[in-house]
Amino acid sequence: MGQFDSWTVAEALRVERKIEALHAILGGSVDVESFTILGDDWDIEERSRSALEYWGLLNVKLDQKMSSLSGERKRRFSGRDSSAFTGGNFVGRTDESFG
Repeated sequence: MGQFDSWTVAEALRVERKIEALHAILGGSVDVESFTILGDDWDIEERSRSALEYWGLLNVKLDQKMSSLSGERKRRFSGRDSSAFTGGNFVGRTDESFG
């Protein structure tokens, strides 16, 4: 999992583009691309946090670097089926908008 140390948790979960789009919109952007990327996932941050909590990764932030996670937390994170997570079952609703 060390090869992902430079990634944020959101990047590892493949939700970073949706979160960036959400923040842009909430910051006043009316860019069509942001709305397209976000789609109907207005609660992407809440669902991401819920997934982390469900996996026992309490107090892990979405903008936190993977390198800052302890070995145990990395094992918990990497032991999860991230394809189910990003594929729509827990967090993201579609794969098409993920970066």
